[in-house]
Amino acid sequence: MGSLIPPAYASTTIDLNSDRWLVKFEKAQFAQRVQDSGGDTYSAKGKYLLVFLSAQNMGKKPANFQDDENFVVLDNQGRTFEEYGYASSTAQSQYNLDSYYNDVQPTFTINTALAFDVAKDAKGLVLQNSPSDGTTQTIFPLGL
Repeated sequence: MGSLIPPAYASTTIDLNSDRWLVKFEKAQFAQRVQDSGGDTYSAKGKYLLVFLSAQNMGKKPANFQDDENFVVLDNQGRTFEEYGYASSTAQSQYNLDSYYNDVQPTFTINTALAFDVAKDAKGLVLQNSPSDGTTQTIFPLGL
């Protein structure tokens, strides 16, 4: 389904739980399904929005990006779409990226992907961090 327009903000530093990450948006694209080298396939009910990013551990101890993050995608109709973990880890394998389940040492960076099953008519998509404290932080307007 092709690449998307780059967001207005290329990178941002965010605090996730007690850890600090420098997150940089790389690209985003739509896909109908993701498949890893072992043949595991996940098909979207709407369409997958794959968000490719890098995350550098800016903290002083090893940290796990998947444990820290709680990203959602919001569209221009006010709908919220949660990340689909199985599809994310499958996309990470498919595109030969780093798994976000592994600890990242201080100053080290991972290149990873997040998968969101969004409605077929979703537009005006924005990546947000939505921590358990009820606050939200817009990370990247995705420009589509």
